[in-house]
Amino acid sequence: MKKQVIDALIEKSQVERESLLVSARNAHRDATHEESKPEDQYDTRGLEASYLAGAQAVRLRELDGMISDLKSMALALSSATSSPHQVGVGALVEVTIGGPSGWYLVIGQRGGTVVEVLGKSIQVITPQGPLGEALMDARAGDTIEFEMRGITREGIVRQIY
Repeated sequence: MKKQVIDALIEKSQVERESLLVSARNAHRDATHEESKPEDQYDTRGLEASYLAGAQAVRLRELDGMISDLKSMALALSSATSSPHQVGVGALVEVTIGGPSGWYLVIGQRGGTVVEVLGKSIQVITPQGPLGEALMDARAGDTIEFEMRGITREGIVRQIY
């Protein structure tokens, strides 16, 4: 299942990348277009378009890096023979937090992204977030505790892949 989750994240990221690429090209075109030259000292359309184009270029580089990292993770999975004994970056974890179990993939970026795989909703978390930090180095059966939105929550690690 972990491979399908990573593949779904790669696909979702590539779709986002393509959309962002179109937006970045449009912003660059707008920033350099003849009509973007300021009409007076208060006209900032061209400047704003150039800031947007720059931010989108940075986001594209981040997405490219993440897609590359995910592809490397998928390759590593194909050669892995055992499941991890404790949570680390790259772990797919089933956790029960006061209700039905939830599924989480721990990776270095894109926390909050959700993908649907095999009828399950899997949320990406990072080791820097409250849940990710609590999960790091946990083992199946461990009870974890973390604070979210000012409330202390407790969960049980069910499975690690």
